[in-house]
Amino acid sequence: MLAAKKNIRTFGRKKKQTGLTVYALNFDTAATDFKKAKVWAKCKFYTTEIKEEFGDQGALFRISNHVLNKDTDPPLPAHEFPEALAEDFICFSMTKLLKFKQG
Repeated sequence: MLAAKKNIRTFGRKKKQTGLTVYALNFDTAATDFKKAKVWAKCKFYTTEIKEEFGDQGALFRISNHVLNKDTDPPLPAHEFPEALAEDFICFSMTKLLKFKQG
């Protein structure tokens, strides 16, 4: 992977200095090789992570969220005081129960 990155820099400099098509093509090829190496390395890394955390469902969800670039929202709404959060939940539950009871 380091060699592919070095090739990109080398051919990029030569392309910029000389403007020759040969170096432009070599630069494009080196960039493609680097992208492929990067994808392969990520695939290998996540395959290993999944194998190591096979039984841990929480870890698997964290890995899949990381792969999909998903932000994990907190399961509870933000509150300064836990008592206020509990009070809001009680009010919400009571309202739902009353609506359910009324039909």
